[in-house]
Amino acid sequence: PEVLLERAIIILSERGFLNGWYNQIPIASGLLDEVSDKRAAVYWVHMKDDCLELVELKWASDTPLYAIFEILRYGLTYLFCYMNKVEFDFQDLPAMNVSRIKLTTLAPKKYYSYCDLKLLFSAINLAINSLYMEKSDGLLSSRFTCSAFPIDFALPFKTGAEVMALRDLPADNPTVGILINAMNNQISAWEN
Repeated sequence: PEVLLERAIIILSERGFLNGWYNQIPIASGLLDEVSDKRAAVYWVHMKDDCLELVELKWASDTPLYAIFEILRYGLTYLFCYMNKVEFDFQDLPAMNVSRIKLTTLAPKKYYSYCDLKLLFSAINLAINSLYMEKSDGLLSSRFTCSAFPIDFALPFKTGAEVMALRDLPADNPTVGILINAMNNQISAWEN
């Protein structure tokens, strides 16, 4: 389901229905050597204005805590690259010229239902923002979020062929609308 949803959102972005979304962005692949973290990639990156959002998508795999650790790892790798952008010759990349970073885990509401990590979430949010502000000399703030799709959201497809059909569906098609609504109306993971 994660791969199907990932591809569906990118198709909608390519068609102009959801602007600024990109997928499978390598974040640590090859950073240490040619063997380590070969598939270390963020599911989605969303660029909007002066904000870069890194999104760790989950559907039914792993745990919320695992998703949190994954997005934090990617966020810290980003910060390392930001701090060394001149040395890495990254200074002209759009992703290195933002003033805000948002680190997001995104999953169905029920994915988060067996645990309540509100206290951990709050502590991480404060700590990661302080770290970003300190290491960027106040030029880069961050926000950490655990988000859920709207409660009634269910995947409107089951196969890759159905996802590929999104390339030809009109903007007013119900499946297109369901996906756009799901991306634009996320809620807090532990919202009552």
